[in-house]
Amino acid sequence: SNLTYNLGGYWEKGIKESLYFYTTAYTYTLLDNLVSYIELYGDFQKRQIANHLLDVGVTYTFKPNLELDVAVGRSITEGQDFLVNFVLVIGIPM
Repeated sequence: SNLTYNLGGYWEKGIKESLYFYTTAYTYTLLDNLVSYIELYGDFQKRQIANHLLDVGVTYTFKPNLELDVAVGRSITEGQDFLVNFVLVIGIPM
């Protein structure tokens, strides 16, 4: 199992103030090629309501360069929606 976190910021053209983000995730290996996780993440900007989201999911590794990530979650911030996420990751050797 692992606990990871990240804090950062970025600037977009046309926006005078910086945007900040955070993420923290706990992962647990179920099988050699199957990992489960729970993740809390969000973003915020000065004078704006922050977005906070929580999801749970699994990542299945078919091959070293082929993974499927499936997650469900929702926003903790009032007025935001439920999410379902399917991501296929294909690594291309360079």
